[in-house]
Amino acid sequence: MTNPILTALSQWFSPGESQTRAQKAAIGSICDNMDKLGTIAETIHPGQRGRVSFQGTTWFGVCPYDVVLMPNTRVRVLEHHDSTLIVEPVTFDSNFALPSVRGV
Repeated sequence: MTNPILTALSQWFSPGESQTRAQKAAIGSICDNMDKLGTIAETIHPGQRGRVSFQGTTWFGVCPYDVVLMPNTRVRVLEHHDSTLIVEPVTFDSNFALPSVRGV
C-alpha cells in the first residue's frame, strides 16, 4: 500500500510534468491540514485528558482511540469541544492501524 502523501508530493515535484487538477487539490489538502498539527505536551491515556501544544498554546486533549499518546508525539486535531481538542496520532507508516474508537 502506498502512502498518499508521499505519492502526491512525488507527483507534485516530478520535473517536467504538468500537474492535474486532482494533484493540485491533493497538495492543497495536505497544506490545509498542516495547520491542524499539534504535539502532545502531557501524556494522554485512553479515556483521559492530557495536554496538546497547538498553534502557540496548550489545550486539553483527548484521543478517541485506545492508545497512549506520549509527550512529543505529533497529532492531528480532528475537532474541538470548548477548550478540549480531539486528536489522533500522525503516522507516515502505511502499515500502522489505529485501534478501535473509544466513546469520547
